[in-house]
Amino acid sequence: MDLHGCIFDIARFALHDGTGIRTTVFFQGCPLSCFWCHNPEGRAIPDECRPAEPSHGDPPTAGRAETPPAPRTRRVRVGDVLAEIERDRLFYEESGGGVTFSGGEPLLQLDFLLELAGQCRRKSIHTTLDTAGYLEPERFVPLVERFDLFLYDLKHVDEAPHLEHTGVSNRWILENLRCLDRSAAPTILRFPLLPGLNDDVGHLKRLSEALSGLRRIRRLSILPYHRLGHHKVRSLGITDYALLLPEPGPEDLERARKLLEAGGLSVEIGA
Repeated sequence: MDLHGCIFDIARFALHDGTGIRTTVFFQGCPLSCFWCHNPEGRAIPDECRPAEPSHGDPPTAGRAETPPAPRTRRVRVGDVLAEIERDRLFYEESGGGVTFSGGEPLLQLDFLLELAGQCRRKSIHTTLDTAGYLEPERFVPLVERFDLFLYDLKHVDEAPHLEHTGVSNRWILENLRCLDRSAAPTILRFPLLPGLNDDVGHLKRLSEALSGLRRIRRLSILPYHRLGHHKVRSLGITDYALLLPEPGPEDLERARKLLEAGGLSVEIGA
């Protein structure tokens, strides 16, 4: 069955979304409402992807920040996206690249994601999933064997600040991270360094301690906050972007790197 899904872009010749030369498919819709998001046009959730009301036992959610419209959303079939991906097979083979599924949040369109990833793997195309990991753990488990690499975003190790700044709890996110670690799925943690939100010494030490308990996932990339998405925010007419963070300096990045390395992680700065 050729499933349909919603995307807002397909970027060819991407170099920062996994290994080698890649095609990045940006899925429309995200359950998180991070005000610093550099793809704010991907936040709006299509009606067909909108989750049901939370059931008993779901982690808490806060009110979503203002969600911009999705001016570039396309409804596409798996076959259409696959044809676009296959255009650059030669570059994947020569560079060790492949396809990366990003967003938005690909997990919001789980059936579409799994079918598309399955088709790519049957064609021996390397698959990477760029995700915040916000999904019911029982639905996340089957994912661990479907992808060649996970780029896993971890924004805050403490639940209350995570809920405040993203609109959702981090309980599922942390549980799914432990699932990846148990499975030995190739995973790179990505930590956006946000001055004033998650870069204080106390939080970095708690994060380092929490990650030190992982047995197999030992690599982390610090992603410095940047303002490259601000022009998108203005063009989309978003008004909830009042808190403009300063970009971290070299000394801030080095301090974070040393604190996180104390937990035994291999830490790099940048994608």
